[in-house]
Amino acid sequence: MSLRFIHELKRATAKKRMKMLFEMQEKNFNYLKPRNIDLANTIKHVGTGDFRVSITPDFLEISHIPSKALCHPDDGLYKYISELGYWHHTGWVDKLKVLHEIPIGIEHGQRVMSLAEKLHAMFPAIHQRMLAGTISLPRLADGRRFSGSTVFLGTFIGLHILQYLQTTEIRDIVIVEPDITRFSLSCFFVDYAEIEKRFGRLVLHVGADMPENPQSLLIDHSPITSTVWLRLLPAYPSDDFNNLIQRFELHWRGLSEVFVPYDREVRNLCYGARNLKNKTPINNQSPTLSDNSRIAIVASGPSLDKEMPWLKANQDKLIIFAAHSAVRALKRNGIRPDFQCSLDTELDPELLDKLELDPDIPFISYYKANPDSLKRFKTVLLVNESGKANPVHFKRPLIYTHPTTGNLMVATAAFAKPKTLYLVGLDLGFHQTSEQDHVKDYWAYQSEENTENPAEKPDLTQKEGILPAAANFPESEGKIYTQAYHNIARRSVEGQISLLNSSIKIFNLSDGVKIAGTEPCHSETLELSNYPEKNKDLALFQAAFTGEKADVWELYKTAGEQVLVTLRESLYQAMNAKKFDWLKFAQSLDSAWTSALTSCLQKEFGDLRVEAYSKLITDLLVAWYRIIIFTETPKETEQVYRQGLEVLLAVLNELEWPTELKTFEMEFSTESPENLSVTE
Repeated sequence: MSLRFIHELKRATAKKRMKMLFEMQEKNFNYLKPRNIDLANTIKHVGTGDFRVSITPDFLEISHIPSKALCHPDDGLYKYISELGYWHHTGWVDKLKVLHEIPIGIEHGQRVMSLAEKLHAMFPAIHQRMLAGTISLPRLADGRRFSGSTVFLGTFIGLHILQYLQTTEIRDIVIVEPDITRFSLSCFFVDYAEIEKRFGRLVLHVGADMPENPQSLLIDHSPITSTVWLRLLPAYPSDDFNNLIQRFELHWRGLSEVFVPYDREVRNLCYGARNLKNKTPINNQSPTLSDNSRIAIVASGPSLDKEMPWLKANQDKLIIFAAHSAVRALKRNGIRPDFQCSLDTELDPELLDKLELDPDIPFISYYKANPDSLKRFKTVLLVNESGKANPVHFKRPLIYTHPTTGNLMVATAAFAKPKTLYLVGLDLGFHQTSEQDHVKDYWAYQSEENTENPAEKPDLTQKEGILPAAANFPESEGKIYTQAYHNIARRSVEGQISLLNSSIKIFNLSDGVKIAGTEPCHSETLELSNYPEKNKDLALFQAAFTGEKADVWELYKTAGEQVLVTLRESLYQAMNAKKFDWLKFAQSLDSAWTSALTSCLQKEFGDLRVEAYSKLITDLLVAWYRIIIFTETPKETEQVYRQGLEVLLAVLNELEWPTELKTFEMEFSTESPENLSVTE
């Protein structure tokens, strides 16, 4: 059996066809048995379910037994699957960005624009095709097409999947079938073991409740090619598919809509080095708080307004971590947080004034914050992160501090290890009735000119990229919306919670998105007892931060300059090929950054300094890929590949390791400067 099963069925005699179908089912049973015994037994038990497979003189017929209706047009199953599995028709849902999305006014955007403009000047005809949106799947020398990552929504019979695989070279696929009966039917036709062999893995989900894994496994495996073009093909009409398309779109949008420019990342590294040099206290060992310890994470989502009375009444019974964006609203409601928190690294004086932060309340900040903005506060407590670019190696790092201040607060609370944690205003989205996506007293709303009639305010749910999400409270189901940035934040919160192993009881009071691992809870049902140990716990928490270097951080042995050398060499090795091949090129694009990062980690374990350049590299690769998919001939494709590689290397050669970080490395090195590990 093979992926050419359609043609094998077509050539076989009528008697042989039925035997081939049962052999295929048996093969799939044996394939699934060691992977998911329940699913394997189900396909054996269900068989074709409510569907009848009939052998015809020329091929097959599939009919629905209860309705006695054919499951395909009258002109035949073969023609139907040939059309459904064709690379171009109106049934395809293409998430496609044909034009460059380059941030302007910053160095990050200038470098990406430099690559794009040079290639556009070399190949003006391609640029005109891009502007016109004239695009098709690239044609291979053997007549097939090349397709990026593809999601098959519904297997049903499954022959359309085989048709597409026969006529198209695909970067990667995911198969999702909510209906177990339809999947069981497909097991008579689709060789799932062969699909796994072709792609090196099989990402398959069967059943109504799809977890995060399929979206993540697909998009994380093809981050460059999927950014430009992600394909989804529903096999039949279903409301389930509308939801699945939205969920894939959230992940897809996250590839391009959520990022920090590389020049800011590098600047943040310098800020972090300065704060370490200044001995500003940073997280060290977790404290041991009382058995009565409680922390409330207060973010600035719209639902915070409703919780103000509860917070005010219980502020002495909680340790309150307040997002910098929520402090103003809390103060206006008579609530004084115990800590003000911010992930932002650049808070200028004007913004600090608008936020109305209190200099007397301790300020918990990401350690890469501009030291000048921290001078306003009497007490500053810094928080580090292991999975980011750091100028030094932290011995006790936190994780899951990004991408929002809410994430930083949850990570810091996990470090504090209270017995109970309350999430307030951590909506990570908004209710469909909301007129804003922040609390009412959010500073930005107060500075806007109030010239609109309330009825004329834009519907937040209609904004591009705003999609439905599962709700925290059952009564809000179908009424909660989110976007890519908040979706990434939710996944990060859930990642942090998954590490706690239920050691902290977590109540989610927010009328926003559902957060796995938390218990939905309305504040009016909570009655808190007194918290006499609060002051002692506050002191223990602050004592868990230190400005001393010992046991907290150490310098990397490899000089930062060497990190960039390794980056350039690795990217060149990953992308350089003697002969262009679409699939190999796409695979190299998608794995180039991982290869570069791995090379750096092999030099020194845990060294993620190169991560500061990750978004720049991925944006350069995306721009290159976006141009090359508009080529129309193998010769043109080869030319854009060769020229693109040269331009990419030229941009990479312009990157420099900051002088401030070189100085920092020299100052704290235990070796003499000439012994630092660097290769020219």
